[in-house]
Amino acid sequence: MTIDCGEAITIAIANIPVSIYLGDETQRKQLAERYDKFFSDEQAIFHVYIKTQPVQVSSNFMAEVKFHYDSDGNKIRFDLPGFSGYIDLLQGQAELINSKYRIVETTDYMLRILLALLVFKKGGILFHGAGIIRNRKTYLFFGHSGSGKSTVARLSPQDIVINDDLVVLMPVDNKWIVFATPFWNPSQVRPVPDSAPLTGLYRLVQDKQVYLEGIAGGQALAELIANIPVIPDNPFMNPELFVRGRQLLEEIPIYRLHFLPDDSFWQVVEEASTKVG
Repeated sequence: MTIDCGEAITIAIANIPVSIYLGDETQRKQLAERYDKFFSDEQAIFHVYIKTQPVQVSSNFMAEVKFHYDSDGNKIRFDLPGFSGYIDLLQGQAELINSKYRIVETTDYMLRILLALLVFKKGGILFHGAGIIRNRKTYLFFGHSGSGKSTVARLSPQDIVINDDLVVLMPVDNKWIVFATPFWNPSQVRPVPDSAPLTGLYRLVQDKQVYLEGIAGGQALAELIANIPVIPDNPFMNPELFVRGRQLLEEIPIYRLHFLPDDSFWQVVEEASTKVG
């Protein structure tokens, strides 16, 4: 049974339309402003019902959340004071009982979890990385927090930054396409809803010179999976994740990109992509 949560806003990420129902008009406007560039008129394939309550959520709630999977991994429960609910992939709905004081943050967090699962079910991957479209090719830069994802995004003002932290990789017509997501915070570049074929993966390494270093075999797969959220913790999806990761790496080159804090990295990146494709 779903919670009666009033009107909905519908957004589409990687061609996956999701409706979010929230009764409080002020809070609904907050979410609408957050996701306005991703609004969709399509019929939703998944429905998220949100109910708020006057309970304060701790500042590090994301680190505390624990997930509980049912016997086939299609229903996921989570429970913390002021932040609880479930995602049911088979029924196409989720419910979130949410703190009224952190409506944007907690809803945003739940949507990231949901998107990771929906994208994976459709054959794709949610990935931590900065996606930059240059001449209608997507270059995907990744690494740990502080490695330089936002830096390379800001050093590319003439290009399209679809997101500098979280993107979707989806196989479409025998190509891997990178799609924007609407997730961001004030310290990041605001995402632009666009998509383009993936041409290369670049693990960022801050250095005193600029060059590319190939990554091979198990190390490449480990680097890839280390930047995929949610799915590695789902025991039901883990085996397929390794298969999908290997498939991606057979088709897309992966490098360590040693770079300086200027745009000189683009020369070596574009030269490599020309040789590959």
